[in-house]
Amino acid sequence: MFCVNRIWITTNFYLCKKINNTMKVSVSKIGAVEKATIDLEKRLILFCGHNGTGKTYLSYLIYSLLKNTVSASNLAIEKIIRKIVSQADVIFNLDLKDVYAYKKKCTKRALLNLDSTFGISGDIIKQFLGKASIDFSNELDEAIDNFLQQEIKSDYYINNLHFKVQKLKGTSEVTIYADENNHYKKYMLEIVPRVLLTGIYKELAFNPIRSAFILPVERNSIYTFKTELSLSRNALIDQMQKLSQGDNIDFYELMQSKTARYPQPITDGLTIANDLTNVQGRKKSKYYDIAEDIEREILNGSIMINKSGDVMFHSNNTAKSRRLPFHMGASIVKTLSSLIIYLKYLASEGDLVIIDEPEMNLHPDSQRLLAKVLVKLINHNLRFLISTHSDYILREINIMIMASSSKLDGSDAISQLGYGGDYKISPSDIGAYYFDYSGHKTVSVKPIDVYENGFDVESIDDTICSQNEALETLSDILMYGDED
Repeated sequence: MFCVNRIWITTNFYLCKKINNTMKVSVSKIGAVEKATIDLEKRLILFCGHNGTGKTYLSYLIYSLLKNTVSASNLAIEKIIRKIVSQADVIFNLDLKDVYAYKKKCTKRALLNLDSTFGISGDIIKQFLGKASIDFSNELDEAIDNFLQQEIKSDYYINNLHFKVQKLKGTSEVTIYADENNHYKKYMLEIVPRVLLTGIYKELAFNPIRSAFILPVERNSIYTFKTELSLSRNALIDQMQKLSQGDNIDFYELMQSKTARYPQPITDGLTIANDLTNVQGRKKSKYYDIAEDIEREILNGSIMINKSGDVMFHSNNTAKSRRLPFHMGASIVKTLSSLIIYLKYLASEGDLVIIDEPEMNLHPDSQRLLAKVLVKLINHNLRFLISTHSDYILREINIMIMASSSKLDGSDAISQLGYGGDYKISPSDIGAYYFDYSGHKTVSVKPIDVYENGFDVESIDDTICSQNEALETLSDILMYGDED
């Protein structure tokens, strides 16, 4: 789901396999990160390492690249699509070189948008990110071959209009079918062809990822301070500051522009927070039941949105009529509410959900439960990129990796321990990365090998070993005395 000048577009699509991996994104000079190559085709991506090593920087950049919709343009194809008004379907052939060029255009736009991505000025961009680069690690011929082998079977909902888009494997021919109940308004006739073409290009260019959603660490505060942090309010403040400096207020610019006061993940979170009444009015997503599982098993209560668009919490231990204002809720409620609202109303198959420190404010048992829920969602066609310092979450993922081994097929231990069905994940579905200074001024990002018994994160394992050694040493002294 995305928005173009308040025109809401929702898409449903079927995942398809690709013959080559064209979703390895290579970046360099992003904050402290000297260079990194991340395989976005993995269903679960893990960023690990010490604080201050650029994990959040890279997460924000990936989010901006996948979230922001760059308009595609081909006047000849748009002219064909426009005929959909008077006929049941239209057929046209894509020039797959244009799709490749579109993907390049998206990466270029991501670099041009660094100021809004990180919420910083152009001067700071030049100082800290002036040499940044981002690109996908594939050549033209490989990309075109990949686009050719992709299959599209998607539903597009543009406001109240419904279209089906189909492209068969091995061909560049695309067919668009219009719903017979569509009623076109004049202004939509100019918009629909561009929106459909952009959606098709984006689907081919970034398959298997359809869009992105992010939960930054600031998610705890967004619903509490949404009024104070209102985007429109801050845009007005920016204009008032210009006026105080003798500048004229441009009201048209005020309506069109977004404030760059906050990084894009926070800005997008505020946009949702200030539109919760409409969000709740949307059709329930296919993940609604899993959101209720989180409420029942981790929160022991329910996240609700009242008529004013405010988030409330109802505990299962109190009467149904008693609802607690969001700011009075426990920290775990504040941490998980954004994820629950997303899963109930906004989630779509193929989304990449980026979570910065999912363990925040969660007791170890809740961290384990959340890790299991994330893998369940992965097995229902969501994808995740998480940055974590939690040994509990990583160990839980390792357990689910081991549970997926064919060597354990038929073992009673799997079901007895609670790792049957959706609570398994293959090592090949995981891309784990270790961010490390390694005594240098810049950070190296190294892939972590994932085996059938899981993977190790060096800094966490070293810390646990050091702590255990200190604990054992002092315990021995207390019990047996200091022989030295």
